[in-house]
Amino acid sequence: MSITLYHGSGNPNLSLQSISIIGGAERKQGNKYGGFYTVDQASYKNAAAYARMNGGEPTMYALEVRGDANIWDKPGDITRLSIADIQKWRDQGIDIVRGKDFRGQVEYAIINRDIVTGMKAEALIESLGLRDFITIVEQAHIYSEEELQAMDIDDLDRLAFGYADDDLIEIDPRDISIKWHCDLENPEHKYKLGGDTWVNSVDLSEPVEVSINEDGVMELEDGHHRRFAALKRGEKLLAKIEIKGSPVRAILKRQGMM
Repeated sequence: MSITLYHGSGNPNLSLQSISIIGGAERKQGNKYGGFYTVDQASYKNAAAYARMNGGEPTMYALEVRGDANIWDKPGDITRLSIADIQKWRDQGIDIVRGKDFRGQVEYAIINRDIVTGMKAEALIESLGLRDFITIVEQAHIYSEEELQAMDIDDLDRLAFGYADDDLIEIDPRDISIKWHCDLENPEHKYKLGGDTWVNSVDLSEPVEVSINEDGVMELEDGHHRRFAALKRGEKLLAKIEIKGSPVRAILKRQGMM
């Protein structure tokens, strides 16, 4: 009897052949990590939140895993599995490493692709937003300031705001706030002069720059013409994220600890 696990991604074109254990491993802080991360049915919504968070076309995948797969319960954090450890565990006949990430969420890191017998795109996630993501990750654990300060900065930013510095996402221009409304004077003037001809001439391929403040509000830093044109055209924008708010303060505030 097979086991079904789920993987959330912003790529709608994943296939069984594209599952990468080592070759697609992440390089960070001079180290190399691997594993293909999945969740069970109980954590389906968590994976959907991550898929939604990462932009692209958020898609959920159902993976059929052999029922005789050797699953090892790893103590401690499962967030990053080194290539050396993965190779050691594979030598021991382990197929999946199960454990908790820094939020306390249970994940299944597949380290042997051969135990996956099938994979299919199950659903396109459209309705799950940032607030759902924040609710999900905070349900698992109440964090102390010391725990938060010890986290990797990208993990901390994503826990607080759903995004990290330099994330590239697709966004509805209506979700981007304007800090200084005088910045709209120039695109409004161009629209008065050129109308829809000008609007349709604006190139939306270059990402706008968006910051996130401590309250989780997205504010436009650069790209007022593109935002204006995208609104008129009813199109989405690419946005590069910059975190300006303190993630530690943001999380502690939401937990009622500040």
